[in-house]
Amino acid sequence: MFSHLGEDDLLDVVEKLVNMTAKWKSLGLALRLKAAELDAISLKNHTDPTECLRDMLLAWLQQHYDIKKFGLPSWTMLCKAISNPAGGNNPTLARKIAKLD
Repeated sequence: MFSHLGEDDLLDVVEKLVNMTAKWKSLGLALRLKAAELDAISLKNHTDPTECLRDMLLAWLQQHYDIKKFGLPSWTMLCKAISNPAGGNNPTLARKIAKLD
C-alpha cells in the first residue's frame, strides 16, 4: 500500500478508477495537479471524460505537482484523494482499493 507508483502503473490505476470519469477534474485537484494542467487536458481530449481521466492520472504519475510538498504518487495518496469530499468523495472505493493492495 505504501509503494510508490509510476507510469508503468497507469493501467492498474485507470482500471480501479474507471467509474470515476465524471469526477476526473476534482480528483486531479485533490491529487494536487494545477488547474491549468487540468484545463489543458480537457481541451486536448475535447472533454471526453475517459481520456481526461487517463491523461490526468498519467500527469499525476509523472509527478506534475509539487512532490517535495505532497510526496510521491502512491496508492495511499490516491485513496486519500478518492475519499476527499472535494476530490472523488468516494470513501467506499478508497477502502476497496486499500484492501486490494
